[in-house]
Amino acid sequence: APPAVAAVVAPTVAEGLEAMRGAPGRQVSCPMLEPAACSAPDKLRFLDLWAEKVKCWLCTEVSEELSKSAVKIIKELASLNIGFTLDRGMQITEEWLNSCLPLYLLAMLSTTRAARLQPWALYRLALNTLWSCRYDEQEFFGAFGVTPGQLSYLFGLIGQPYDPTPQILELQMLERGAADVPSKKAPGHLAWSAPLVIDVGMGLGADSRYYLRQGFRVVGIEANPVALDTALADPGTQPYLLSGQLTVLNAAISAANGTEASMPFWVIPHRPEQSKAVSWVALDGGEEVSVRTVRCADLLRLYGEVIYMKVDVEFNTIDCLSSLAREAEIRRAAAAGFGARAASEGFWRPPKYISVEVEATDLIGDFYKHLVSLGYDSYKVCRQYIF
Repeated sequence: APPAVAAVVAPTVAEGLEAMRGAPGRQVSCPMLEPAACSAPDKLRFLDLWAEKVKCWLCTEVSEELSKSAVKIIKELASLNIGFTLDRGMQITEEWLNSCLPLYLLAMLSTTRAARLQPWALYRLALNTLWSCRYDEQEFFGAFGVTPGQLSYLFGLIGQPYDPTPQILELQMLERGAADVPSKKAPGHLAWSAPLVIDVGMGLGADSRYYLRQGFRVVGIEANPVALDTALADPGTQPYLLSGQLTVLNAAISAANGTEASMPFWVIPHRPEQSKAVSWVALDGGEEVSVRTVRCADLLRLYGEVIYMKVDVEFNTIDCLSSLAREAEIRRAAAAGFGARAASEGFWRPPKYISVEVEATDLIGDFYKHLVSLGYDSYKVCRQYIF
């Protein structure tokens, strides 16, 4: 991502609109900011609030005013004359093109947080708008501080259980790389032959379901048994369990040199999304459970080549990285002392792609050290609160 990850409409919304008017020879099927519609006072106020929101995602006062403004815009959206074609494409009417399209997308995002808060028809509309308009990622990010791909991820994640949108497959080309994701319609397709994603910190399963819908095989690791039960009870999860495309493991991540077969873990029965490997959770009503442990390096040894690993296990994330780094160091030492053939016995290599949550800035140095030792040399930093 660009260094200035908080880039927003600049220097002012009014000047940005003026620049759009004066752009010679500009031909776009969907205007980024339609001058007349986006110049309305309520739209300008929303854009200014959105700019403040991107700079300070957790500022309560801005969030409250932005949400109220977004609700008004969404109500306006629901009254527009928009038609759908039978193949899930959009028939964009003149009224639709003459509206302030990106604002409707941002309004949907600002009123959504990992749950379906609007009618599914609006999420479908948002996805089809992004698909049909094909906004330039860099240009959209420069204007609004968020990319069309990020918006598509969120809306697709929430809406797919209601009406899967096949176009989202294209958004996963980077993750899939050269890997050939078998078609479920192909004769003799085997779920376990698809490229593998390991979801360390599966939680309630939203990310895992997203990977599964892209055709990946998924191994989900989750220490919280309450969260795991919730994830497996989801109707969007069950078909993948039956087909073998999804495997789950109720386990906590162990340190690189950990020897304990299990460890204490604290869960909150009425809050399946909340759990910690630290005892102070008991003060919030947490209950202690004993969970078996697993090292991240052993997951790769057991399940084979991994195209992508997501790691989000709070302060145990560093344990996962150190486990992978230690295994890589052992294999390098084996190669130096006994030759590459000895080191390669028993397949093991780091995931092709890996993402981790940075729980605290003082961990960045250790994270970076481990990632370098694993051979990674390209990085992208994302704001978690945009999702």
